[in-house]
Amino acid sequence: MADLIICFILFWCASSITTACTNPGDNNMVEKVVAQVVLKASNGSSVLDADPELVVIDKQRIEEASDKLKAIGCDVLVPGTHSLSVSCDKDVFEKVFQTSLQSIESPITAITESFFQSSQPVKIPDDLKPWVADVLLPIPPGLDP
Repeated sequence: MADLIICFILFWCASSITTACTNPGDNNMVEKVVAQVVLKASNGSSVLDADPELVVIDKQRIEEASDKLKAIGCDVLVPGTHSLSVSCDKDVFEKVFQTSLQSIESPITAITESFFQSSQPVKIPDDLKPWVADVLLPIPPGLDP
């Protein structure tokens, strides 16, 4: 359970990565989405439906999931024992996970990062379903889930 808590803390820290230039000096900004990808063990269980102590995801499975996510255009920021923090272009995220994202702000004025919320549930593509249980977007500090 401590691994998952640490992973979510790292995920929250990584969620400050929200925009990046496509090319230095280029004014076209690409919005980046940071999300937490919850992994499935080989038996199909995940920390969403079982005690994290009982869910064992081996390193090879984590690497396979990382490779699958990289192949669709995501960058793996932080690999964990039960999940991966990933970043990808907003338009890629919306296309792959068949959703539409809206930018939301934190009510805490000191936080300047952009956050996203999905207008409909994120859909896991069939080719990711053996490895991915869910994809979670961070909730801005100061907002209740």
